[in-house]
Amino acid sequence: MSSVGMRLRSGGLEVLGPAIGATPPSVHEAFSAMVNIETVPIARVLRRAERAYDEVNKLWLARSRECGIFATDGSFLAAGSMKLGWFRVCLTPQTDLSLMADEQGDIEFLARASDGREVCGVTTEGSEFWIVVISMTRR
Repeated sequence: MSSVGMRLRSGGLEVLGPAIGATPPSVHEAFSAMVNIETVPIARVLRRAERAYDEVNKLWLARSRECGIFATDGSFLAAGSMKLGWFRVCLTPQTDLSLMADEQGDIEFLARASDGREVCGVTTEGSEFWIVVISMTRR
């Protein structure tokens, strides 16, 4: 299994495979929108807060549900890498984004609906985790 697949699986996601032929936006376009200087998070969690990772996971799941990221079967597209593009994945009872944190405890995760209209991600900005939702149809 690729390192991307292992990283996604480490976060409790079921990896269904590369999203071959996925409609726009590309991972690069979605990531650029997420880290744009004008992007405002819909939620912020202080990294040093007690249970910060639990809160990030809870907020990401709630916001992703609200904006229609998940299909009825719990599947969605997750960013593999700029080069490899999107991977089709599915939520499981073990899904926990904090398990994908790097050695510094940073979380960088980007998900989108299959139709590409909405993107919901988690990014680390200084002393905070940001949950960001972007409507790609308004760009």
